[in-house]
Amino acid sequence: MTDVKLKAPDPEETKLETKLQALGLNAPRITPAMIDAMIERTEYIMLPGNHHMVCKLYLFGGRFHVTGESATVSPENFKEDLAEEVSYRNARNKIWPLAGAILANDLHNNRPPLPEEIQKQPEAIQRVFVELNQNMARLKGLSLALADEASLADAGVDPVELELLKEQHSHMAKYCEVLQKRLARIGL
Repeated sequence: MTDVKLKAPDPEETKLETKLQALGLNAPRITPAMIDAMIERTEYIMLPGNHHMVCKLYLFGGRFHVTGESATVSPENFKEDLAEEVSYRNARNKIWPLAGAILANDLHNNRPPLPEEIQKQPEAIQRVFVELNQNMARLKGLSLALADEASLADAGVDPVELELLKEQHSHMAKYCEVLQKRLARIGL
């Protein structure tokens, strides 16, 4: 049995997500949709003779997977669809800490998560968006450094170096404009 997913989202998960959105808590965080997007393939394995179901969720192009299990003590209580649901939920629940660690690492390395509309774009478009964001952050840092030329001079920055920094700033700003135009051409 493969690629069987839950018929309905977890009502408690949906309720919590609705509450978070209503409170405006939209800083970077993991959402149920992000968890679902990580799941590329689902496989169910019925272990022979003991009414034990294993759900295997494949992530990242199948290079990684998590499993969830479901078993009954009494064979009379075994229902395949319920075993699939329980094992799926148990496997899916293991993705949350993994997704949280990925997000924490990205935020630590100044790589905020992509907005949902960008995640739906082809990978090449996503890369342009990421490149623009990274360059905009660098440009902002350079702009802050150049905002007070007197402090730079007082700190001993060579006038030639200061001119080179200004030239770098100009080129970076133009590069960001080009990336913005590329994204604007496709409506982003």
